[in-house]
Amino acid sequence: MPAKTVEHVKGSELPTGLLEKLGFLPQETFRITVEPEYEDDGNEFDVRPFAPEFLEAMKRSEEDAKAGRVTKFDNVEDLFAHLDQIAHEDD
Repeated sequence: MPAKTVEHVKGSELPTGLLEKLGFLPQETFRITVEPEYEDDGNEFDVRPFAPEFLEAMKRSEEDAKAGRVTKFDNVEDLFAHLDQIAHEDD
């Protein structure tokens, strides 16, 4: 997740304990940047905003579902059988 920045934050809006820990005064104004902290376990993943094409496809999918243009399956086995059938239609 990318860092987020908030500007013009009054010290009086921050927790008193944080002000004391940082040595700041309530009457001061701050720019605060918050960045996620990750543990270095080797399993970090790239977090990027979704591509506009993906978001548009999701929107169309939601519209199709609302309009009833969907195929429903009773279980995952039926779904896989349907996908297998589609994959082999041109054979």
